[in-house]
Amino acid sequence: MSQNSRSSSRLSEKRFEILMGLHNKVVKPNLVAGQTLSGFLIHKVFASKALYLRPNTMLLQMPHDDTNKITNAYASDLQDESQKPHCEVHHQYINILDLTQDDNSESAILLDDNLIEPSHDGFLLEDILGNLAKAINDEEIRIFNINRSTVWEGALRGFRRNTYSPTKRISVKVTDDVGHSEEEETGVSLGEILAFATGTDYPPALGLETKPSIEFIYSSDLFPTANTCANVLRLPTVHKEYEDFKKNMDFAIQNSPGFGQAKKTHE
Repeated sequence: MSQNSRSSSRLSEKRFEILMGLHNKVVKPNLVAGQTLSGFLIHKVFASKALYLRPNTMLLQMPHDDTNKITNAYASDLQDESQKPHCEVHHQYINILDLTQDDNSESAILLDDNLIEPSHDGFLLEDILGNLAKAINDEEIRIFNINRSTVWEGALRGFRRNTYSPTKRISVKVTDDVGHSEEEETGVSLGEILAFATGTDYPPALGLETKPSIEFIYSSDLFPTANTCANVLRLPTVHKEYEDFKKNMDFAIQNSPGFGQAKKTHE
C-alpha cells in the first residue's frame, strides 16, 4: 500500500469538529431548530468568520524509536531553538491589523502589540468627557418629542432633521400614545401652575416684568394662593403628607379659573 493511500485511510478514520472564534476562545457553533451544517452554511459563515477544525485524536506522532538517530549537530540546533522565546500556536494572536493605504496592494501589515512602544500620552475618561462638553452650545436647544412605542423611529427622525447639530443641547420629551409625558404625573402641569401664579396662559414676548417667586403660608389654609400682580405663588405648609399636599394643589389650580382664589380652612 502506498504512503498516500495509508494517509487517506488514517484520515478517513478521524473525526473533525468545526469550531468558531469567539473573543479569545474557540467554541462550537449552535444550530437553530431545523438547521443543518451543510456546505452552503459553512461557506456563508466562513465568509465573515474564521473556522477551525479539531480532530478527535492526534494526527501525527513523533516516533519514539527515532530519537537516538538525532545527530549532535541537530541536537545543538534544537538547543539553540529552545533558547528562543517560545511561541504557542494556540495562545498567540495578532492584535493589530493595519490595512495598507496603497490601492494597488491587497496585502496587510500585521503588527504584534509587543513591537509597539507604549504611549504615555493617555487620556482619562473625565478629560474626554470634559472636552466633549466644551463643544456643546448651551444657548441652543433642540427638542425631541418621542413616543414611547416608537423610540427608535422618533430618535432617527430627530437626528435626520436639518436643524440637528451634535454641538447643541437636546431636550427629549417621551410621551405615551395618549400624549402624556413620561415624567408627568397625573394632575396639574407646570404650565398650569405658572398660569395660576401669574394670571397669564402664555408668557409675554418680552418676558414677565416681575420674576415669579414662591412664598409659604404658615396658617391652617389647605390650598395655595397667588398674587398675580407680583407673580407670587403661596404654598400651604399645613400638610403632613406629600399626597395630601398634591391633592389640594391639583384641586385648587384646576378649579381656580374664573375665580380670584380657592381657599379652605383646615378643620
